[in-house]
Amino acid sequence: MTILLFPGRHLLQTVFQEQYLRAVVQSPLDRLTFLHGPQLQVTEPIDTIVFAVTSANHQFTRYNPIPFHIRAIGIDRFASDFAQHFRIGYRIFGIPHYTPSTRFAAILLKEITEQTEGNLDLTPTNTIVLTSTAPIAKMFQTLGYAILPAEATESPQPLTPQKLLSAIMTQGEDWREHPHLRSELSPVTYALWRDFPEVTRRIFRLWHDPLLTDEGSLTTSRNYSTYAQAMSNEAIIDLKYRDIASHIVPGRIVDEGCADGALLVRVANDFPDSDLIGIEITGELLSRCLERHRAGEFGESFVHFHQRNITTPIFQPATIHTTICNSTLHELWSYNDGAATISNYLH
Repeated sequence: MTILLFPGRHLLQTVFQEQYLRAVVQSPLDRLTFLHGPQLQVTEPIDTIVFAVTSANHQFTRYNPIPFHIRAIGIDRFASDFAQHFRIGYRIFGIPHYTPSTRFAAILLKEITEQTEGNLDLTPTNTIVLTSTAPIAKMFQTLGYAILPAEATESPQPLTPQKLLSAIMTQGEDWREHPHLRSELSPVTYALWRDFPEVTRRIFRLWHDPLLTDEGSLTTSRNYSTYAQAMSNEAIIDLKYRDIASHIVPGRIVDEGCADGALLVRVANDFPDSDLIGIEITGELLSRCLERHRAGEFGESFVHFHQRNITTPIFQPATIHTTICNSTLHELWSYNDGAATISNYLH
C-alpha cells in the first residue's frame, strides 16, 4: 500500500488541486517532483489518499468558518471521482485543533493511528505527504517523509484554497459573476455551496464582522478560560438571575451575549417549556456553550446557539418574548463606538 497523506483545513477544493491530484495518481513516482529532503522510500503507485482535516473541531472563526461535516462532504464528493476513475481508495479523518507546535506533524500522525485503533500507521516507507505549507512540509521532512509541494513550486503560483476563499470574500456577494474566481474554484465546491447555501452566508458573516479577529475573538489578549470561570461563578450567576427572574416572560427567551451559557442553565431550570436562544459572538465561548448542551445541562428545554453580532438585528419583530442583556453593554461600549452603539442597540 502506498498512501498519499493530504493534510489541511480543506475549506474548499480548487481546480488546481483536482488537476494536480489527477497527475499524481496517474504518474509513476519517479516522474513526480518532490521537495528536496529525505529520499523517497516508497516505490508502488499511490492507491489510497488520506485527507487529514485539521482544526476539525473549529467552525466559528474567519480562519476556519466551515463545520467539519460540510468539509467532509466536500472531500467525499471530490475524492469519489478519483476512486471511480483511478480505482484508488480514500479516507477522511478529522484532526482536532492544536496550538502552533513544532510537533504538529507527529501529533497528526499519532491521531490517525489512534482513530483507526492502530490499523493505519503512516510511515515514511508507505506514505508520501502532499502540502504546500512550508512549515508543515519541513516538519514532515524532518520525520523522514517525502513531500509533494502542490502549489508551492508552481510558476505562476496558483491560488491556495485559503487565498481563493479570501479573494471570494473580498469580491463580495457577486463573486459568482467573476469568471476568474469561478475558474479557480472546483465545480465540486461550487455545487456544494449551492446545495448548502447557509455555508456561504456563514462565511460572509464571519469574514465581514467588524468586531471579530481572524481567530473569532474580540481581542487577542483575553484568556477565555479565566473569563469563563469568572462569568460562570455560581454566586455571580445567582446574583444575576435573582435580578431578572421575575421579569422573564415564558416563550422564546434570548440571552444576548450569553458567554458560556451559564445563565441560560438557570433559565432552563425554571422555564423548561420555553425555547432558549443564546447569542454569542466569540468562537471560544460559543464552543463552551455547545459543550454544556452536549452535557445535558439545559435539561429537556429546546436550546439553540447563534454566533451573531448583536449590534445588527437578528430576529423578526415581535417574535421574542424576553431578551436578556447581562454583562454585555460594557462590551458594546468598549469594542464599538461607545454611547452611539449603546443607543442604537437599545432602540
